[in-house]
Amino acid sequence: MSLYKIQSWNPVMFGNNLNQYPMIYISPDITFLEFIRKNQFTVIVIISNTGTIYDNKPILGFVNKSNIVPNCRPNFYEITGFYTVTLQCPWLEMPFYNQGFAQFYGLK
Repeated sequence: MSLYKIQSWNPVMFGNNLNQYPMIYISPDITFLEFIRKNQFTVIVIISNTGTIYDNKPILGFVNKSNIVPNCRPNFYEITGFYTVTLQCPWLEMPFYNQGFAQFYGLK
């Protein structure tokens, strides 16, 4: 699978959960969209080139359109076309100097 430039990082919280999770934003291509559909929007992500603790470790991620997650933002999605990937690990730090890249793997 190709490398995708991470456009942005944000910490997010869901429901009444007190834990923050990292969320990355990417610009998808057709290959990525087909890949996530085949894998039911669940992927393994390898982050690289951020200089953070997230680099070079397999992390489970859940993919959504940015108009759905982290909240309803149809105008944001229409302008950017970004998809979000919520990483299933604790939010520990923000990559300040380089947003990095993400490579995705799945079961199918």
